[in-house]
Amino acid sequence: MKLTCFACFVFFLTAAFSSFLHAAEVTANISGTLKDSTGAVISDVAVTLTNTETNVAKTAQTDSGGSYSFTLVPIGNYRIAAERQGFRKYVHGGIVLNVNQNAKLDIALQTGELKEVIEVTGDVTQVDTVSATLGSVETQRRILDLPLVERDTFQLGLLQAGVFPADEDDGSGNLFSISGQRSESISFLINGTDNNNFLGNNAVVDPNPDAVEEFKILTNNYSAEYGRTSGGIVNQVIKAGSNSFHGDVFEFFRNDALNAADYFTKTVTPFKRNTFGGTFGGPIRKDKTFFFIAYQGERKREGQTAKVLEVLSPAERTGDFSELLPSTQLVDPSGLAYVNNQVPVNPVIAKYITKYLP
Repeated sequence: MKLTCFACFVFFLTAAFSSFLHAAEVTANISGTLKDSTGAVISDVAVTLTNTETNVAKTAQTDSGGSYSFTLVPIGNYRIAAERQGFRKYVHGGIVLNVNQNAKLDIALQTGELKEVIEVTGDVTQVDTVSATLGSVETQRRILDLPLVERDTFQLGLLQAGVFPADEDDGSGNLFSISGQRSESISFLINGTDNNNFLGNNAVVDPNPDAVEEFKILTNNYSAEYGRTSGGIVNQVIKAGSNSFHGDVFEFFRNDALNAADYFTKTVTPFKRNTFGGTFGGPIRKDKTFFFIAYQGERKREGQTAKVLEVLSPAERTGDFSELLPSTQLVDPSGLAYVNNQVPVNPVIAKYITKYLP
């Protein structure tokens, strides 16, 4: 029996203090314009963007043109609030920001008392009117709900436009190529950090699907900040901790119960594989510091069936092929027939047959 074991342990510690995370994190942007009921822009409006999972908030003031902007925002679920004297407070929840997204949310304030609140729930527009970058996001729902062979999240990349299976002669081991480039030209990032094996130019770490929040493939027109390669960017983001404890456990089991028998041996090769693990995250200090851990292990036990070998019969060792080829006449290089398909055996060759052939 053959025993193979694979274990992968990933530990992620996310710290958030009184401000949002630094620029090295994989982030999104959100901006918009505030106007009143007549369509006139409103300046000096206090706009607050709050992560509903960690309660980390950031504030901004609208400029003279009524515009606000939040940049380098970690992906996640958010709530945005706008308030100014003489207008009702506006609260918009249910905003989901994805990796590398340029979201836009314009707000219309209504005159009234500040203590009056207008609440709206719904996501922002997904059309990127700020950047010319082309790409698509694979969300956590698709990662967990769609079947993945060997639990490899990169397989979902083949569902995106401009992504094709890699050529067999590429040699990188990557599953796909992007925008007509070779698969060796892809650049892999994980949480904004380089994740490339420079020997084969493939990913060093491929986290298990339960640890991945989402990932985006940039196929064209991405900005100079990425650089390095021209064959596309694969940008993975790992889950993070929040103010509530959360996690999961999983096991995927496969055996030989439904496998077909080998044609020659008439037996089923033993096979058992267990892939198991879990994730867990939560707060270390509420609203300040969070943690997230993920583990996946694999145990595989499989048998090996020896190949069937064809060996020479006693008659064939002496050059007699009359039994093997009863209806075929063997001839020598000059075209003369061998009598009874009896081929003379060179004495030197006969020694090698005796010594080395079973």
